[in-house]
Amino acid sequence: MKKVVSLLLAFAAVSVLSSVYALNISAEKYGNFEYEVLSLSDKTCKITGYTGNEETLDIPQSINGLTVTALDDYSFQDYSDLKEINIPNTVTDIGSYAFWGCSGITDITIPDGVTSIGEEAFGYCYSLSNILLPKNLQAIGNSTFSSCVSLENIILPDGITETGDRLFENCTALESVELPDGIGAIGEYCFKNCGALKSVNIPQSVTAIGDFAFYNCTSLSGINIVSGLNSIGKSSFCYCGELKSISLPESVEKLGQSAFESCASLDFIKLSDNINTIPDRCFANCGSLKEAAMPKNLKSIGEYAFYNCPLLESVTLFDGITDIGSGAFLNCPSLKEITLPDSLKNIGANAFGYSKDGEAFKASDEFSLRSSSGGAAQSYAEENGFNFVDKNGSDQDPDQNPDQNPDKEPENPVKPKVKKGDVNGDGKITVTDAKWVLQSVCNLRQLNDEQIKAAKVNSDSKITVADAKWILQIVVGLRDENTLLLK
Repeated sequence: MKKVVSLLLAFAAVSVLSSVYALNISAEKYGNFEYEVLSLSDKTCKITGYTGNEETLDIPQSINGLTVTALDDYSFQDYSDLKEINIPNTVTDIGSYAFWGCSGITDITIPDGVTSIGEEAFGYCYSLSNILLPKNLQAIGNSTFSSCVSLENIILPDGITETGDRLFENCTALESVELPDGIGAIGEYCFKNCGALKSVNIPQSVTAIGDFAFYNCTSLSGINIVSGLNSIGKSSFCYCGELKSISLPESVEKLGQSAFESCASLDFIKLSDNINTIPDRCFANCGSLKEAAMPKNLKSIGEYAFYNCPLLESVTLFDGITDIGSGAFLNCPSLKEITLPDSLKNIGANAFGYSKDGEAFKASDEFSLRSSSGGAAQSYAEENGFNFVDKNGSDQDPDQNPDQNPDKEPENPVKPKVKKGDVNGDGKITVTDAKWVLQSVCNLRQLNDEQIKAAKVNSDSKITVADAKWILQIVVGLRDENTLLLK
């Protein structure tokens, strides 16, 4: 019985103490402010909420003998009446979403005691045009100023080492930003849709620019990148329509997919020699691009990397490159000739010499490839019906050997017999002949009289898909190339 009584008394004591403790740390009211005790020993508290409707708000330094050191998460969220706020210098932390959606605030000064600002703390403060950040600020969360559409300029203090993702996303009026020398990375989507931003100096301390960092910064005409930068993320400068030239320091080793896609004014690029891969669509739709200085250590060019660059006239590729992806230079009509190194092993479909109209691909009659005989370049030229010039001076170059010039009539011309199926006239029937037939059917290739005779394999007096089918049957041994009968 004594043990039971002792246990009951102990339980009651614990309950009383717990109630007292909970009373001391639970949310309390101080005028229109709600607060919680952070530490009784340190005599500190944090603001957790506000129920008033004042336009100008002075946050107290202390409440009932407790120093206010923090503004809690969501503490003033959606307080649309608020236009001016004064934060005491006792505050060190501003929580996530603390002033999110306070659409009436026009400017704010954050005291130097603040070292941390949480994510989206000032997100969607539509009227905020000016904010002074504290010199002791060390941490700033993701999307802290996202969609502050009236914010015009900002200076990040020296203590910031990275921007966080989406920090100024959709700040459409932001014209200038100063990044500190110690910053190591620019986060993903950091300045996305900052349409008024005109120029940015990237400090030497920055090693990485995140994905979509400057996406759709339509007024960005200049960006100064110094040595130190190692990587540029995907779509990081996509749709920067005023960006005119880019020169990347040798420290850059990696580019992301679509990094400079649709930079309509970009007319010159100088890439770091330490870049091994130009990824898919990296410079696609750069309508003003005329010259591309390629890296000396380049190994591969991705699919559609320079797609639809109509003014691109000159591309120099160095020995060492092995792969060029499909459509890499599709819709580049000003690129009439390109010299390919002997190291090249793989060339994707429609990589050179083609234009695209809707879903159809059309081969250019003017395009030619220069390379050594017997390599991937010659195979691509023959398969697609392009002129091939042996850069070592063999007789395949009509300018070097007049006797092989197809435009020169022989002294005693002997008209060769047309061989059914040998459309390209190379003396053999291959898949290329079938391809030429299909291109003719789709109005992508114009055949001469001899080629038309060779293409009409089934003798029905017209060129159709059936002729291509017969040629393929010959290639795989299902149809005799002499009798044209099925075996």
